[in-house]
Amino acid sequence: MNDHTSSSVNGTAMSDVDRRRQATDRRWVAAQIGPRQVGGVYRTRHGDVYEVLDIEPGPRPTWPTWRISVRTLGSDTVRRHCTAWEDRDQVLAEPGPAADIWRAAYTRTVAPGDVACERHALDGADWLFHQLAPGYAAAQALAATTAMEVRR
Repeated sequence: MNDHTSSSVNGTAMSDVDRRRQATDRRWVAAQIGPRQVGGVYRTRHGDVYEVLDIEPGPRPTWPTWRISVRTLGSDTVRRHCTAWEDRDQVLAEPGPAADIWRAAYTRTVAPGDVACERHALDGADWLFHQLAPGYAAAQALAATTAMEVRR
């Protein structure tokens, strides 16, 4: 079989070159998206914490060939972009209960008088990270760097 052999995919003639190009494109988009999943919570290398609302892997006929929709936690701002995942970015929580805790932490205001009540919630979060988060020590260190100091 040579590079220009045709076959039918979904009723459309496609050469081996086209099939390899599509496979390469899919691998490239997967690398750009990285570990991000809809519903997960992530931190950029710049410290912005966001949740993924939608991933459009494409292919799209125009640039960008893929697109991700995110919302910065603590804000109502939704952005669409095609910024690639970088090694310095961090997974804070995969979709599920741990991500819910991160979202709640950025959307709830804790008054100084509520600290005792909130400590119970934080203990629950600590237990949940221990149960669900791979690399619990890394999650614990990350939580320590994001903890807010409560002043009276």
